[in-house]
Amino acid sequence: MAVATVSQVSKALRDALGNIDGLRVIEFIPDSLNPPMATVGVDNVIFHGAFGAGNPLYQFTVSVVVARASDRIAQQRLDDFLSWDGVGSVRAAIEKDPTLCGTVQTCQVISGGNVTSINVQEVIYLSVEFNVEVYA
Repeated sequence: MAVATVSQVSKALRDALGNIDGLRVIEFIPDSLNPPMATVGVDNVIFHGAFGAGNPLYQFTVSVVVARASDRIAQQRLDDFLSWDGVGSVRAAIEKDPTLCGTVQTCQVISGGNVTSINVQEVIYLSVEFNVEVYA
């Protein structure tokens, strides 16, 4: 199996997230936000992940943004995304097929959290991050 590129893994992660109903998954961060939406960004590439002989480890951050028109609704959406399982679970969507349709050897959502408020064009949104490890 050839080693997947960062672009191939990023696309495979976006495809997996696309199975979450109502979540817009975008390739590039736009000038204006249209939540709920998710982006996938690479944080780190460890080229020699196994015994110094290849098996690269890619570390990604999945960022999910929700509208904050209502605190209660925004928090419920974040809870759904952060849940272990369920139709809105980011972890469940990504780990449903740990090979990402045969693109990688395996992947795992390591953690979710870091809920923050963001202000874009005088509109407040909430964001949550998920750390994903991928063995290509």
